[in-house]
Amino acid sequence: MEKERFLAFTDAIIAIIATIMVLEFKTPDKSGWPALAELTILLLAYALSFFMIMTVGIIIINFIVTLKILLLEYSY
Repeated sequence: MEKERFLAFTDAIIAIIATIMVLEFKTPDKSGWPALAELTILLLAYALSFFMIMTVGIIIINFIVTLKILLLEYSY
């Protein structure tokens, strides 16, 4: 049961980090495509950061699942 709690806690932390990253977006002063063009670098940085955080989260989840399988397999 402890492993499931740790996995849920890890998922929650990753979700909180992704949410805080979204809250950092500021509303542009202009409207339309020129305003979006000004935010291009910020959006690309956000996309890269989001991809990296989600990749780390998936790696952690896969590690825990693999560890759980290995511990069950070699516990006999």
